[in-house]
Formats: sequence, structure tokens, C-alpha cells
Amino acid sequence: MTLTLSDIANRESVKFGNLEEVVAQVSLRPFDTAVIDFLSEFSRQLLRSVQAKKLPDVVSLAYWCRPSNLERMRKEFGETSTSIGRGIVFHVPPTNVPLNFAYSLLAGLLSGNSNIVRMSSIDSIEVAEVLSTIGHISELSSLKEIAKRICIVQYGHDDEITEALSLTSDARVIWGGDNTVGHIRGLSTKPRSIDISFADRVSISLIRASAVLELSNDELSNALSRFYVDGYTFNQNACSSPRLVVWHGNNQDVSEASHRFWTHLDAIASRRGEVEAVHVMNRFVEACETLVANDNISRIDGLSTAALKVSLRDANRWEEVASLRFGTFTQARVSELSQLEGLLDEKVQTIGYLGFSPSEFEEPELVGICRKVDRIVPLGEALSFELTWDGYDLIRYLSRHVVIR
Repeated sequence: MTLTLSDIANRESVKFGNLEEVVAQVSLRPFDTAVIDFLSEFSRQLLRSVQAKKLPDVVSLAYWCRPSNLERMRKEFGETSTSIGRGIVFHVPPTNVPLNFAYSLLAGLLSGNSNIVRMSSIDSIEVAEVLSTIGHISELSSLKEIAKRICIVQYGHDDEITEALSLTSDARVIWGGDNTVGHIRGLSTKPRSIDISFADRVSISLIRASAVLELSNDELSNALSRFYVDGYTFNQNACSSPRLVVWHGNNQDVSEASHRFWTHLDAIASRRGEVEAVHVMNRFVEACETLVANDNISRIDGLSTAALKVSLRDANRWEEVASLRFGTFTQARVSELSQLEGLLDEKVQTIGYLGFSPSEFEEPELVGICRKVDRIVPLGEALSFELTWDGYDLIRYLSRHVVIR
């Protein structure tokens, strides 16, 4: 027998909001004014919080939903008069990126929906800070109606609850590995419900060697600070964290540029002091285990540096070692940008680049690269969440478009 919403509430799974209240809400148009007001206040409260200011990921979230950015996104979306939220969105965020749940939730709100978010844990201080702020602004009389559109439930792997919530929902946003996505998609849902699935992905950095050689020390340090954000936030657990560094140029330029690049990265990491000993040990253990299991590795450098560099006999097999983390980067070289296509497949999500212009990737001979990836962004922006993610325009997918003639 399928669980009811009351059954789920009685299991003490609800940590914020009310399931029956969420289900009772009517859909709004995308970028509804009341939602913008709610998120703007959410941003202001986070930016005032002493605790939040100590948490870079929370600060980034606050800046993402500041009024000026919300207005920019609204303008990019365009006319909303014939669009309406699908209804109830059930979010199943991953555990490897603590604040992913918040961005998924915000996309659900901005598209005009009510939202049920399944959390496996709320132990993270970032998660606790965000939930505390949502709870605080939900007490404000002017924002209570939007707060009714949010319900946070916490439970482990329980198909009964997941299926009951799926049958209540008009859309599911599923984040996780291929197995997780496949399992949840196998659970019953409404006939007209849609699934947006974010399965296993990997990402790369693309660096023009000649550009590295031309940068001043200060300019290179600035570039390396951006690479550090991409490569070391979340210990490379995020799908958009680079695992492969592709060097573009001839052998001599790449040799000189890579040496300069990694040397400056060591200095950046030393100044920041964020590379923990336990992560260095985990990196070493993972590398040793991979060396035993994989005959394609020709060389590993930098055991005592900020980055562990892996060289392969066959660079096309780089995804075999893409699970290595904690500052481990496989390296490859291409002499022509068109050769990059051979290193890509449908699992590659993001290319973070240095030394290129966006227009270069629009050249007709490079259309194969665009066919295989979802994002091509400057170094330092790989982890920046956008409302178009993994090729999905989230606002349009999570809303219905009414034809009026």
C-alpha cells in the first residue's frame, strides 16, 4: 500500500514545512514577484550572517540569488505570461556537494513550483545555515506564502517514501550517480510527470600553453587562483570539477608552460593552507590502488606537491582514472584544438578554458566539441551554477507553456 503524506509526516521525516500545505499550493508564473522578494530577502539575510560569512559556498549562494542577478536571469528568460509552473517538484540532491539542494530548490521556486526536497543528511554546517535562514525569513508575514512552497524531508534509502513523494509530484529532479538515477527513475510516478536526471559526469580544463608563457607572474597567479577554485573545491567530487588538464601547443611550449603552471599552483595552495594532510594521504592511496589496477599509467609526478599529475600511454582512456580526487589531474596534449574532440564523450560536462576566446569554440570545424559537452566556460567558473545545467534549461523544463491563439 502506498504511503500517504500523513504517514510520511508521522515518521518524523519532515524537517521543514508541511507536505500537505506544499501540495495544496497553486502554480505561479516563472520569476513571480513574490518569489523574487523571498529569494532577495534570503540573500540579504545570508550576507548579514556572521556565520555565513565564514562559509564561502554559502556566500556564493547568497550572491547567486541577490536581486540584481535574479533580475538578469528574469530578463534572459523573457516573456512569462503564457508559462506556468508544473506544480510539485520532488528534488533528490546528491550528497557530495552540500549546497546542491539549495540551487535545485531555487530553480524549482523560480520556475513557479512548490517543492519537496529529500535530504539524506543535514549535518553540514553550510546546509544548517541555509535551512536556518529559510526558517527565519519564513516567519516574516510578507514571505509566508512562498515559504509554504518548501518542504524539506530527511530520510535514508527508503523506496516507500520516495515512491509516495514521486506519485505526488509533477516533476522529479534527480541528482546522483548512474545507478541512483536509474533506480529512482524505476519507481512509479504520475503519468504526465517528467524527470530531469543529472547522472555521472566528468569535466576538464583546457589550457593554451603559449598563453601561460605570456602571462606575468601576477596574471598567472590570478589564473591559478581560479583553477584552484575549480579543482580543489569539494575535493573534485563535483561533476564540474576538472579531472583532465588538456594542454594546447607544441611539446616545448607545453613542457615550459606546465612547469610554470604547476609551480605557481603550489604557491597558491601553500598560501591558502587548505590542502589537508588526510586528503594528501587519501590521494596517495587512491593513486596506488589505481596503479595496481590500470596498465595505462606511464608516470605519476608530484607526490609531495599540491597537485598529483598523471600521464597516460593512451590519453583517450583518461576516464578510466577520472575517479582520482584530492588534487589529482591527468594530463594530455593536443597540437590542434580540433583534436580535443577525440578526448570527449557524452560523459564530459564542462570545459574550463584559459587562453582562448568564446568565439574560437564557435568555429565550424569545432562543432564536434559543442556536440559532446554542455558547458564551455572560463577557468574559475566551472562550479558556478546556472539555470541551464547539463544541457537542461531548468526554468523551461520545470514549467508548462500554454498555447493561446
